[in-house]
Amino acid sequence: MPVSGQVHPPQHFQSQQIEHYQGAVPPPALIEHFQRIVPDAGKQFFEMARAEAAHQQKLQSDALAANIETQAKQVALAEQQTRSGIFTDRMGLVGGVMISAASIAGAIYLGLHGAQAVGCALVALPTASVLMALRGRNSAEPPKSQDQRNPK
Repeated sequence: MPVSGQVHPPQHFQSQQIEHYQGAVPPPALIEHFQRIVPDAGKQFFEMARAEAAHQQKLQSDALAANIETQAKQVALAEQQTRSGIFTDRMGLVGGVMISAASIAGAIYLGLHGAQAVGCALVALPTASVLMALRGRNSAEPPKSQDQRNPK
């Protein structure tokens, strides 16, 4: 109740209603409302929904095909790397055998022609290489734990 002599301005209230829908096709009531404004609006909504669904399916199909193609290329690359590694390993073995055989043949030749000391030094080269290779292979293995070295 206003006190005498005081005038209160009128208060105004404003209300707003917001509707939200998710998806390609709006709810039936909204389609009916659009139908009254734009003839065939409902049909257009459904055509747009079908086109959008077809577009999404094509995008997914293309992405899946690209993924499969990429995986196939990765497999082919891994196979090529494996073949390359095997070839390199074999070439290293062949080279090592050739160097060892040449060193042994040279050592025998030098030993037979009076240079035994040089021949022994020449044989030491492939022997040291083999020992280093075997030692390197053993050091590549993981170290054993204390429990494995000293069983109780």
